[in-house]
Amino acid sequence: MSVPRTRAPRTAPSQRPRRRAGVRAGLDILARSSLKVLRGRRVGLLMHPASVSASLRSARDILRERCRSRLVALFGPQHGIAGEKQDNMIESAHGVDEETGIPIFSLYSETRTPTPEMLSRIDTLVVDLQSTPSSGRPLSHSRPAPGSG
Repeated sequence: MSVPRTRAPRTAPSQRPRRRAGVRAGLDILARSSLKVLRGRRVGLLMHPASVSASLRSARDILRERCRSRLVALFGPQHGIAGEKQDNMIESAHGVDEETGIPIFSLYSETRTPTPEMLSRIDTLVVDLQSTPSSGRPLSHSRPAPGSG
């Protein structure tokens, strides 16, 4: 005697287990978008070492790739854009990113906020800073000037 073959009943869409949505960083969302919001704008980026995508690519590299020559300025908080300034409470000078030739403005120098001269180079400032409540000092030491973006 043969056993009749049967198909398992299909699960109605409402009864299927829902796929859990993963957390996506704003940088990953921006990188996958068409960047319409940045089209035709001179872009500045305020970043630090944790400014990376889920695949650990630097925000600088992603925006440079996606914006090309429109990424025209980098802004770094207390320890610099790559964490290279580890001496605590020592101001750091402005510089130029060796890899890209893009100017780096230190926001832990003679100023803690971008100056009008720094902002005159850009139309849009992308801020990619992560901070946790457990840190000793929040990143309030380096913040965009009020009304700058």
